[in-house]
Amino acid sequence: MSLHNHILIIPDGNRRYAKGKNLNLNVVYKHIADHITTEIIDYLLINKKIKELSFFAIARNNVLQREGFGLKEICDAQVAAYDSWLGNKDFLKNIKFRFIGDLDLLPSFYVKKAKELENATKGNKAATCNLLTAY
Repeated sequence: MSLHNHILIIPDGNRRYAKGKNLNLNVVYKHIADHITTEIIDYLLINKKIKELSFFAIARNNVLQREGFGLKEICDAQVAAYDSWLGNKDFLKNIKFRFIGDLDLLPSFYVKKAKELENATKGNKAATCNLLTAY
């Protein structure tokens, strides 16, 4: 049994990491969405049975400051991850995904996939993953 009921994760430094390693920022965003975020959710909510996880998906400041540069790349990477989660039986059966924030600030393709993930998992009770989006 875990002593933790709710964990908050605030990822930071993706651009600094990409620059420091001379990596394409799109590659970094995609890796983080596809692998790091997915693995953290799987580890904490499925394996460790934590009841609730809140994860900063994209900060409001980043949405407002990156309208022309980087926002589409971040959204593309996250939407691809959300799409893969819709095919993950453990996620679909056990985790309720909730998007918290001002989704009106995000592109329509992002909002559509967010709503699809929320609707597909709304009845789940084992764990909750709050994705703080434009929050």
